[in-house]
Amino acid sequence: MKMSDRTVRSLLWLTTGCMISVGFLIMIAAMTVPLLGPLSPQVTRTSLPARKTPQDSAPDRLSMSVRDFEGIWGKPLQRPVQELEPPEVAPDPEPVAKVSTPKPQFSAKLIGTISDSKPELARAWIEVAGKPRLIRHQERLSDLPGEPVVAEIQPESILLELGDQQLEIELVDDNALSKREARSTDTQTP
Repeated sequence: MKMSDRTVRSLLWLTTGCMISVGFLIMIAAMTVPLLGPLSPQVTRTSLPARKTPQDSAPDRLSMSVRDFEGIWGKPLQRPVQELEPPEVAPDPEPVAKVSTPKPQFSAKLIGTISDSKPELARAWIEVAGKPRLIRHQERLSDLPGEPVVAEIQPESILLELGDQQLEIELVDDNALSKREARSTDTQTP
């Protein structure tokens, strides 16, 4: 069913009029009914129910004023800070000779990267054993020796963590596009 332009225009005017009327009614209601208005300065006493005793059949109302709480308001909310003595430092243990472990050799080549300020959005392409692979931040590379973890993906390199060592694989610039761009800039004359 297709409505004519005149009918559509009439319905739009009717809807607009209804919305304006509803908005006007809400505005009037908000002005006449104060939801959370300020308390009048005359209200300084509150009535609290007293504790019920077995002798009383109905609880009495206890009248309290601001003066009843003045003693409590004067007390600090927190104990004063006490200076603690620094703990005794144990003597340094004898230095242990560290055995340097050789850096593992990887047969991985960095092909390309997509870096981002959010590490979880960064990606990198590496070539392992002749096969390209897409890797992400904090991914464990199970096909490399020692299973290193991708610590950081930078625009020109990736940083791998293997235990307490950090290894960097730099971007290989042997793709055809970069060679073609290098040749085109070399042959241009001003």
